[in-house]
Amino acid sequence: MTKFDQKTDDFLDYLSLIPKENTNSPLNSLWDIIEGEVKILGIINNDKVTISQTILRNRPSTDWHIHPESEYILLYEGSPIIMEWIENGVTFEKKVEFNTMCLIKANQAHRLKSSEGNSKLIVITIPGSKDFPKGLIDVW
Repeated sequence: MTKFDQKTDDFLDYLSLIPKENTNSPLNSLWDIIEGEVKILGIINNDKVTISQTILRNRPSTDWHIHPESEYILLYEGSPIIMEWIENGVTFEKKVEFNTMCLIKANQAHRLKSSEGNSKLIVITIPGSKDFPKGLIDVW
């Protein structure tokens, strides 16, 4: 673990201690977490791009969801994840491993099917998403 990673982890741990009043978070209206834990820290959010750091713990999976933005998912640390999407009525899946990326096209139904453990991702939507996080979204 680098000093940067440790500082990021310490900062996120600190943020998790701050009481949240976002029980009606826009995140919850986008997709539901079926199992496991997800924490998202919004880094940049404007009309052109949204970038977040997403931390997955305890083998999470999500429900199917759809949005008008393209989504790029990059795994930079931890266990591989399996993304699943539907294109032209056919279901596809991709194993996203360290330093690999998955592209979900705009208006394409998709979900995090599974994770083999704990993972850290960078998630980018283009154009920016008005519904994606601005600041910390905590759904432990």
